[in-house]
Amino acid sequence: MTRAVHPAALTAAAVTAILFIAVFQAATALTGGRLIYSIDDPYIHLALAERLRDGFYGINPGEPAAPSSSILFPFLLVPLIATPLGALVPLLINAAATLGAVLIVARLWEAAGAGPRAMLVLSVATALAFNWIGLAFTGLEHSLHVLASLAVVLGLARERGSPPWWLALALVAGPALRYEGLAVSGAALVVLWAQGHRGFALAVGAAIVATVGGFAAFLLAHGLPPLPSSVLAKQAAAAGAVDRGVGGTLAGVLAQLRASLGEWSGLLMLVGAAGLVLRLFAGACGGRDRALAFFALAVIAAHLVAGRFGWFARYEVYALSAVLAAGIVVARPWLQRGFAARPGMTTIAIALPLLGLNGHLAYATALTPGASRNIYDQQAQMQRLAVDFVRAPVGVNDLGFVSFGNRHYVLDYWGLASDANRRLRTSPDRPADWMDRLARAHGVDLAMIYAPVFGRAVPPGWTVLGRLRLSSAQVSASEDTVTFYATRTEAAAALRAPIADWARGLPDGARYEPAGP
Repeated sequence: MTRAVHPAALTAAAVTAILFIAVFQAATALTGGRLIYSIDDPYIHLALAERLRDGFYGINPGEPAAPSSSILFPFLLVPLIATPLGALVPLLINAAATLGAVLIVARLWEAAGAGPRAMLVLSVATALAFNWIGLAFTGLEHSLHVLASLAVVLGLARERGSPPWWLALALVAGPALRYEGLAVSGAALVVLWAQGHRGFALAVGAAIVATVGGFAAFLLAHGLPPLPSSVLAKQAAAAGAVDRGVGGTLAGVLAQLRASLGEWSGLLMLVGAAGLVLRLFAGACGGRDRALAFFALAVIAAHLVAGRFGWFARYEVYALSAVLAAGIVVARPWLQRGFAARPGMTTIAIALPLLGLNGHLAYATALTPGASRNIYDQQAQMQRLAVDFVRAPVGVNDLGFVSFGNRHYVLDYWGLASDANRRLRTSPDRPADWMDRLARAHGVDLAMIYAPVFGRAVPPGWTVLGRLRLSSAQVSASEDTVTFYATRTEAAAALRAPIADWARGLPDGARYEPAGP
């Protein structure tokens, strides 16, 4: 029989929904009433979904590419991508996932002895502390990944009976949503195997291998590396393995570990690991608690050596959420005594450190409206110029928004839309004029890039047409200035007129400064 949801859990979900709506209203007030995601990346998913609807996997027709960091998420967007709701679908999915995450964590707090008020306070505090609301507005797969990770912990926390069907779904969905999900699902399968659920573990493991391995085979069949370009461009260990073999893998892992230990969230993971180890050696640590402690330690270790942190408080959220959820279960005896003796004090003693130690994540929710304004004032305006005024191929280093709703070729100098470009950009042996060669090869007369990112690689023969600058505070945009270049001298005059027409329609948060003739 399905267990009824506690009214306090529903109240926590309702409060979270109210906060979600407040952030939505604040964000759209700064973006001309439009839904604009807080970072540029979700528009890669949306652009890929447009191409998938046409039966092609990539951004530019005839050029297979794997620009998305998620196997599954772009496919979820395809059914409605051609409708007026198309751009809204990621937010709707993420809103539902966020509320589901709140309900799961509320059940875990309830099982740990929290009364209705404590459940409400701690569930909402957890959502705020880990930026679950702001995470939804990134428009990416992270909210669903958090939900899947919490569902895995909830399934492992069961004290008796066979694993539920939804645990299998969560275990397979995690890696399909994010490659980091392999750590969560892999650790969980080891636990399930040790608990005697070997048939279940084998079946689910086979499904995961089929999903991830099948996608890798699909990429290889199209002449691509076995991992998406977005993963290789951002993950040192993965790029090292694919580009440089075993030696590159080790170097990448060491580089990632050093970077992880320099992050506040990485240090929090180490503190969590120390607490879990202490619990393992404490008295009366039962089999289930030991299993969950092992699970959490494995997730921490995997993320420290192969995960990433930051980029608008999103990469590590799944791991921190899963570790907290496992920690609630493992610390249940102590929590139950605390809630029974001093419920108010125990609630405060948990909520304040939870919010304080994760303030860098919680603050991202407050920054979300300003982040959406950044994307509206910068990337959305670049897309408007490319689609409505230039109507020709353009070159960029931020692929997302400019490629969404744009049927012209988009030359991605960073390499998410072309693994060949990624390899060229990162190769120490690349020719000095590699950017100019790519522009010539693809008929690109206008390049809109962050000049400091490329430095001396920007061809000296390109003509600076002007600069798009943010008038508001820089929040999620990588740079506050985009430089517009004519890649051919003879194209400069023809580009100035449409750019001038476009500049007259810029919002208050952006300004265009034309360069001299």
